[in-house]
Amino acid sequence: MNETMAAGGSPDGLLRSAFSTPGSSEGLLEAVATLESALRAHPMENADPFLLSGLNGGAVAALLSAWRREHRRQALIVTPDRESAEQMAMDLETWLGRGEVVHLPQQEVLAFDRNSPQPALVGDFLDGLLRLRSDQAPLAVTSVYGLRQRVMAPGTLDRAVLRLKVGDRVDLDELGTRLVQRGYRPAGMVAKVGDFARRGGLFDIFTPGDEPLRVEFFDDEIISVRWFEVENQRTTVRGEEAQILPVSHMLLDDDAVLGVLGAVEQAMAAANETVDPDFLDDLEARLEDRLLDDGLESFLPWMGPSAMVMDYLPDGTALFWLEPTQLKAQSDLLDSELPRLRAGRLDNEPVLPAVEDLVLPGEKLRHPRFQHVFVAASWIAGDAEARWLQSVPSAALNYITTGQTLRGGNVQELKADLLRREAAGETVLLLCDNQGQQGRLAELLEESGDATAATVPLVAPLSAGFSYSSATAAPGARASAAAVWSRNAPACSRASTWCTWNTASAITGGYASSAWKGCSASACCWSTPTVARFTCRWKTSTRWNATAATKAPTRLWPAWAAAAG
Repeated sequence: MNETMAAGGSPDGLLRSAFSTPGSSEGLLEAVATLESALRAHPMENADPFLLSGLNGGAVAALLSAWRREHRRQALIVTPDRESAEQMAMDLETWLGRGEVVHLPQQEVLAFDRNSPQPALVGDFLDGLLRLRSDQAPLAVTSVYGLRQRVMAPGTLDRAVLRLKVGDRVDLDELGTRLVQRGYRPAGMVAKVGDFARRGGLFDIFTPGDEPLRVEFFDDEIISVRWFEVENQRTTVRGEEAQILPVSHMLLDDDAVLGVLGAVEQAMAAANETVDPDFLDDLEARLEDRLLDDGLESFLPWMGPSAMVMDYLPDGTALFWLEPTQLKAQSDLLDSELPRLRAGRLDNEPVLPAVEDLVLPGEKLRHPRFQHVFVAASWIAGDAEARWLQSVPSAALNYITTGQTLRGGNVQELKADLLRREAAGETVLLLCDNQGQQGRLAELLEESGDATAATVPLVAPLSAGFSYSSATAAPGARASAAAVWSRNAPACSRASTWCTWNTASAITGGYASSAWKGCSASACCWSTPTVARFTCRWKTSTRWNATAATKAPTRLWPAWAAAAG
C-alpha cells in the first residue's frame, strides 16, 4: 500500500490503492455483488423503484464507486442540492480516481432570473454532457435542479464545439464572432472562464478548466496551440489542436435570434397582446449584441431544439435518487419559486416561455428508459413526504449501519483504538487531506505512547465515515451478506465533520468556549498552552474485513489536520 497517497493525489483512486492487499476488499465485493443481483432482479420494466436503505455518510459513494468499478454500468446520481452534489462528486473521485466522475454543477441562478449563470459553471456542465456521450462514459452526479433544467440539445452542442488545429487557416474576425455566439466576452487580458483577448497574432481564450488557451497565428494560419498560467503567462502544455466548448446553453447564431423574435411575435399574437415595438426593438438589440449576462436564457426554448440531461443518457442507465424526502422538498421548493420569478419578469417583458418549457415537471422525471433506485439512510413506509416520483419502492435492500464511538482529538485514544483493532485482525485506514496533514498526524501517533501502530496515514479526502456489517433483502431482492456503513456525527461545525485542536506534543481534552469559527459553542476542542495550531476533522469509515465468516466491521478513521496560521 502506498503510504503517501491513496486518492486525492493518486489518479487510480482509493479503491485501487487502499485495497491492493489480496482479500482486503472481499466484504466490499460481496456488497457489490448483492447490489448488482438485486438490481438485476428488479428490471426497468418494473414501474416502481428499488430501495437501498441504511446507507449513511460516505457509504453511498463507497458502494456505488465499487459497483461502478466492477460492472462498468452507466449511472447518474441525483442529490437534493448543489452542495450535496459537489460533496458526492468529490467522494466518488476519491474512491475511483481522476477522470472517472462527471459532476454536472447546478448553476447559481434559477430559470427566469434576470442574471445569467456563470460561464465557468455552464462550461463545466457542457463538458460533462459531452463526456456522458463518450464510449467510456463516467459516473455522473448532479442535483435535482441540475437534472430538471433544460440544456443545449446534443446536436446543437456538437455544432457549438469549436476545434482549432495547427495548420488551419482561420479568419480572426470570424473566430471572435463565433466565440461571442457561444457566450465568450472580449477582454483586454483573459482572467476568468469566458474571456477572450486578441493581441496581434495571439488569440487567448479562457475555455472551461483551470488554464486558458493561447492560439498563435501567422497571418491567418495557426502556428501553435498552447495553454498557459494566468498569473505569469508561462506556457504549461503545448499541443497540436484544441477544443473550445461553449460557456452558454445558448448558441446565439442568426437562426437562434430569428427564432426568438418570431416566437415572441407569435406568443403575443396568441395572447391578443398588442405588439410593443419598443420591447421588440430592445429584445432584438440584446440578441444582436449577444448580451449573455442579462437572463436571455429564459428564451432558450424559442431558440431551437433544447434537451434534458436524461437525453444524453443511454437506455438502461441506473438513476440513483439520494434521500427521496429531501429531493421532494427541494423539488417542491423549486416548483413554488419558479412561477414567482416568471411573474416578476413579466412585469417588464410581455411574453416568456412557460415554466414547463424551461424546467421539466417533477412528475416527468420517472422515465421508463431508466432503472430508478431510491437511496436513503432511513425509510418509513407510507411516509407521504418520501413519495418521490409519485411512487413507492416495490423491493428493497437494507444496509444496517453502525456509527463511531471515538470522537474528538485525543491522539492517545485514537492510537489505543488502532492497536486494539490491529490485535483483533482488523485492517485500519487513516486518511488525511494532504501530505502536510499526513506527516503531522504520523508524528503525533509516533510521539503518543510506547507501542507503535502498524497503521499509517494515507492521503484521501472523504466527507464522512462509515462502518460495515451486513444487509437484508426485502421481497424482490436476493438476501445475502453485504456491506453496511454508518455516518460519523461529530459534535461541531456546519459540515458536521470539523473539530479544532491546539497541540504540540501532549493533548488534554476539554470543551472550549472560544473556538474556531466553524464550530458551535460546544465544539469539541482540545488545547495546551502552546503556539502550534492544527484544525482537524475526524470521521469513521470502513476497511472491509478479509474474513467473510466473521463480517466484523472494521473502521476507517480519516483524521484531517491542517495548519492554521
